[in-house]
Amino acid sequence: MKKQPLLILILFLLLVSVAFFYYYQAKLNHQQKEESLLSNNEALLVLDYGNKKQRFFKGDVVRGMTVSDAISAASMAGNFNFKTDSGIDEIDGLKNSQKAEWQCYLNNIKIGKKIRRIKISPRDKILCRYIKRSRGI
Repeated sequence: MKKQPLLILILFLLLVSVAFFYYYQAKLNHQQKEESLLSNNEALLVLDYGNKKQRFFKGDVVRGMTVSDAISAASMAGNFNFKTDSGIDEIDGLKNSQKAEWQCYLNNIKIGKKIRRIKISPRDKILCRYIKRSRGI
């Protein structure tokens, strides 16, 4: 009778391992697919509106280009408004508020309010995500 819980535990661990492997493979394939869409001198910008709506832009990177420059270029091409002070204040009508804010990442690293200073390179991925602010305890 004591072998049954051990067998269930082993099966559970095997199932978790297989699920993790498939998740990791899917994530790796997605990342490789994104990178293969870019030429050697392009960067990718993803606007995630937080409501399952996303917009994707890719474009050539010029020397000295910042994250802010890339978003500004995309706003002209994609016909949306973009306002910034030190960070992103508004994109496409969605403004920072007490309930939600824009957060920016460069190659999966949060960059905060440094979008005017951080320079981008070819094959970089910029993600700007509109997220709900967490409530204090």
